[in-house]
Amino acid sequence: YVRRDGSAATGTAIIIVDGNGENSIVLSPGANARIGPGDVEPAMFSGARLLLLQLEIPLETVLHAARLAKEKKLAVILNPAPARDLPDELLNVVDYIVPNETELSQLAGRKVKDKDSLEVAARSLLSRGAKNVVVTLGERGAFIASRTSRKYRCRRRLHRRHGSCPVAPKIAQRCRTIRLCLRCAGRHEVRRAAIASDHSRGKGFPPLRVGCLFVIVAA
Repeated sequence: YVRRDGSAATGTAIIIVDGNGENSIVLSPGANARIGPGDVEPAMFSGARLLLLQLEIPLETVLHAARLAKEKKLAVILNPAPARDLPDELLNVVDYIVPNETELSQLAGRKVKDKDSLEVAARSLLSRGAKNVVVTLGERGAFIASRTSRKYRCRRRLHRRHGSCPVAPKIAQRCRTIRLCLRCAGRHEVRRAAIASDHSRGKGFPPLRVGCLFVIVAA
């Protein structure tokens, strides 16, 4: 399902890393901006278990794809980047939304500056229809909140190596083919891929606590 648009350049993203190792991304969407709902067909989901989306294509196309995925009984994971405001309609068809702190601030309409504001912002997405919110925190690990379970805060320093994982060897076994990502650039993508990878093996989404540890071990 790769299509070529001869009237637009290929989309590009340039990663800029500051002196502290934190990154920002300069994006030129190119042909990605021309992907419309008509380009997403139900047949594309044949044999799939989940749909992993981000916001580098038009929002109307993202929403259309998410709706089709739910009609086909697929799980939907959303990486809300580049950050922008999202309609509640999209949040209601997403099983996991996985923002970083900057993206969460944009989505919640409030600055995330400490653990209290982090939880309030995450809970605001749950109140708007999101089922599970996974906030990636760089070197500080991850925060996960769900409508049906308690919140969990996993600290990266506790799970730097597979052998120190509290639920080893189960988590270590799932992560054994994933190299540790020690740079900020790409770490969030590894964590989102880890959630998708676990589900695609037919295991379903792991329990919230185990899933939180799995995300940390993977990245």
